[in-house]
Amino acid sequence: MGAYLSQPNTDKSSGQGGGHRLSYGYSAMQGWRVSMEDAHNCIPELDSETAMFSVYDGHGGEEVALYCAKYLPEVIKSQKAYKDGKLQKALEDAFLAIDQKLTQEEVIKELAQMAGRPINDHDCGKEKVADEDDVDKEEAALLHEEATMTISTRGTRTFPQRNR
Repeated sequence: MGAYLSQPNTDKSSGQGGGHRLSYGYSAMQGWRVSMEDAHNCIPELDSETAMFSVYDGHGGEEVALYCAKYLPEVIKSQKAYKDGKLQKALEDAFLAIDQKLTQEEVIKELAQMAGRPINDHDCGKEKVADEDDVDKEEAALLHEEATMTISTRGTRTFPQRNR
């Protein structure tokens, strides 16, 4: 059946935790996919005023979801906008920063390790990354433009779709 099981895996992974200000609980279920592709963060005290709860959908592979769960909290905290107290802008900037990181050779190697694939130098050689780099920068610019446009202009602009 390809990337899907003949029956869903309904086993659940659950947990709970909390901090000084709040308590939380979570559950995750694999479902119809061959393996669990999602990851999450439960950080009740990202800083003294901010909590972070997030789910990353693997969309056909868990390695990027795992990478985001591992690194996105610190990428968010490293943004100038975060330090200035502008959380929405910090999230936007952090998502763009993570997207850019995903094109870097060392990150591609880490993703291959997370996916359990052998790491070959020719798999993430400079030619391959350089070829995709211009397209990725253009796509990031379009995503940023779409994310920051007003509602009144949103319906008047179309964005090209790229299949990976």
